[in-house]
Amino acid sequence: MSDHHEHTVRETAITLASLEQVLVDLTSANTRALLSHAAEDLLQPHRCAEAAAVLARLQQLNPATAGHFRLKVDALAAIPLRMVCSPRPDFVPSFIAVSYCWHYPEWPISQHAQPIAPGWRISQPMVHAVMGHRQNPDEGIWMDQLCINQDDAEEKITHIGAMNIIYRSARRVLVLLEDVQLTADEASSGLVYSGFYADLSRQVEERNLEGSARAEFIESYFPQQVHLLQLGSNRHLVLAVRSFALKMLGARWYSRAWCAHESRTAPHCKVNNPLFLCYAHDGTVLSFEFRFILYLAYYLCKSEPPEVLTGEALATSLRSPDPMTLRHRWWRMTRLLPERDNSSSPMQHLVSVLSFGCQKKGDLVSIALNTWEIPLLYDGEINTVEHAILVFSLLTIASGDLTPLTMSGSKLSLNNGGTNNQIVSWLVHPLHGVLDSRMAITLPDSITGVTPEYIELDLLVFTSLPRDATPDSFQKAATLIELHSLLDLHRDLTATADGVVQQTVQNISTAMAELQPKRQDLLQTFHQRWLALALDCGLDWILRFGDIMKGESWGDWAYGGMGARADSRLIAAAYSLLALFDMHKDTVSHPPGYVDKAVRFLTCVLDPRLVFFTTSPRRLPLGPGPFDSAIIPTVSNRSWVAVPTAVAHLPSWQERAWIVEPWDQDGNTEALGPLLTSDFEDSRVQRGDWATSWQLKRRERIFGCDLLPYTLLTGSEEQLILLKQQRVYGGQDYDWGAATEDH
Repeated sequence: MSDHHEHTVRETAITLASLEQVLVDLTSANTRALLSHAAEDLLQPHRCAEAAAVLARLQQLNPATAGHFRLKVDALAAIPLRMVCSPRPDFVPSFIAVSYCWHYPEWPISQHAQPIAPGWRISQPMVHAVMGHRQNPDEGIWMDQLCINQDDAEEKITHIGAMNIIYRSARRVLVLLEDVQLTADEASSGLVYSGFYADLSRQVEERNLEGSARAEFIESYFPQQVHLLQLGSNRHLVLAVRSFALKMLGARWYSRAWCAHESRTAPHCKVNNPLFLCYAHDGTVLSFEFRFILYLAYYLCKSEPPEVLTGEALATSLRSPDPMTLRHRWWRMTRLLPERDNSSSPMQHLVSVLSFGCQKKGDLVSIALNTWEIPLLYDGEINTVEHAILVFSLLTIASGDLTPLTMSGSKLSLNNGGTNNQIVSWLVHPLHGVLDSRMAITLPDSITGVTPEYIELDLLVFTSLPRDATPDSFQKAATLIELHSLLDLHRDLTATADGVVQQTVQNISTAMAELQPKRQDLLQTFHQRWLALALDCGLDWILRFGDIMKGESWGDWAYGGMGARADSRLIAAAYSLLALFDMHKDTVSHPPGYVDKAVRFLTCVLDPRLVFFTTSPRRLPLGPGPFDSAIIPTVSNRSWVAVPTAVAHLPSWQERAWIVEPWDQDGNTEALGPLLTSDFEDSRVQRGDWATSWQLKRRERIFGCDLLPYTLLTGSEEQLILLKQQRVYGGQDYDWGAATEDH
């Protein structure tokens, strides 16, 4: 007797006899009938070709990591598909897939979730409820603990790779919330509001509502029904609906990575929408559609005060394993919907599950592979979240996506060869949330190796240090600001900006107030410094700035584009700015468009979003001319500024500049002086013969210029060097507090 058959016989004897059900090994023909549609979609030739190309590229970049990936073969032939069904059916026409949390002793489930059904490892009432949702007696039921031989490692790996096919193929997914027990009022309220939603959906379909008529009807329907409730004897149900929603959204199921995978891969259709099962106060098992709970939470959130979160505050709310507010729980639920945007970075599929619990950390990679829908299997051993981030980052780079080189986060620390020692990787531990769209590598040959310790790639290295504005330009900028009341206009632009921009500006101001006193005035002198730096860059640079920002602040920047707008209130200031370059209003020396370009430049400088690029701008010479400059934040006097050629084409709000130091793996490099900012004496370790190793301190934004190599390398040999196959290692950032404490 085969191991597979022994498993089937054993589980049937233990689990199903009392229910008059059996665990059946489906025939290959039945398996194909159930799974072939989803399998053919997920294993289309172009997907298989993409997977093969990604794996081949990863083999070039990191053969050791590539060795743990393999192409998915015909999943339908590889998996022994089993179903719980009526005794010996000739054919299983469809099946229900069950999504649930595995039990553990400390988990506080409902008092009615007893007894635990033998073999099923879920409560007996839920077993009967699941059986009751079958479409007919021949319909099968699939749940992992019953239908996968948990003692067969190879079978588990194969099923993990096919899990997206299984859940996509199910007629319906049932979600068991065994830790949710509603009060009588909560249960009644949920059922009443569920009836509202069903009637709303029915009327939209029957009346064939579309466009604005549909939107207006949906917007008004719930308030009307709630108003009628409040007029009658059931007004208490209006008060109970919020606690109903909080309980339904607070179940442990929402915090588990595999549950997120099952929801994301399941069809969220109007018919047979995923169905939540939970307990009422009397032990009755109630059911509510996923789409109803999602809409109800959205409706209730609209009645709450708006919450504008950005930056670290938003990231903190997204990575919380147990969000407390209704809005945060609703946000978490939206992350369980299928990914409909094929332009998303592959890293998004991993980052979006990092806040979810997962007992086996390697499963995080498998989940991300499945929701990415790339036909690859991973069989390596992963014991930490950090290792999962590393593996998937390398795979993402191999796919031709630059996101791991630009995503925001903290330094990624990894175990060094199983020892207690930690190495700091060149990669980051990404912030949880939504990443940008896929960023294609236009120069794939510029990246030649990726490991946990370093990335080998081509670098544009700038020979100069960034500098502050000259005193003369500072004075001219101050005069210009005072003469035309530019700060008043800036405050007006800030006051009329959208809520997200205003909140982000406030967050920056709050953070700056917590710094050392000498750095707290950065925002007070921000516009004066910006204008002074621009004067040092020259007129040509100023006139090009609007077009540069318009061209570079494209893409997925959450705050919109810059550079196109010309505020007419700045015309007089623009004439004064041009006059500083001996171009006066009463002469005819202005070529066409000069005034408009100067106005656009000033509009950018006063735009409240400019501070998002940096609070401490400095000018970095790029070429021999006075106009060949970029703007970059303050760096240390030990730093070299470099731009990987692979990221040079990205928009300016991406952190394209890598702040690096020459690095000897034996630790023989020594700084030439104390750690100060780049405004002080140059203390950089010189490269000598330009050896190939660097240590990455941090990444910064660089903007205000064209960074494409073929543009920069023309006539700029003294300011810029292109270095091939440079190894950039990870490292801790400078102690910036020490660098600025006494200077």
